[in-house]
Amino acid sequence: MCYTSASSARATAIQALRSGVLILLVPSLVMMGGIVVLVYCYRNRFNAPPEWTDEHERELKEMLVRIEQAPKEGSGEDRPLSVVSCPANQNGGQRTADHGPRTMKF
Repeated sequence: MCYTSASSARATAIQALRSGVLILLVPSLVMMGGIVVLVYCYRNRFNAPPEWTDEHERELKEMLVRIEQAPKEGSGEDRPLSVVSCPANQNGGQRTADHGPRTMKF
């Protein structure tokens, strides 16, 4: 139906349709070109070798030593590192009156 109505139109209408198609095609091509350029520029971003230095290696080794020296859970030495002290835990799990909703002031 669209083809038949376009082919029966006058020459100016056909020229207007051709111009309309080109005008609508330009933004799509520009956006697609922009995406292609971005992909090309950042193509090796995740494949690049990490910038691992001797300082990073030393920090990692120190962290592993501290983790190994930490008291084990259930050993009775100390509370495990994963337990966070909060007022609700100190009162046997019951909330007190001062634990109402808090408001933030800016």
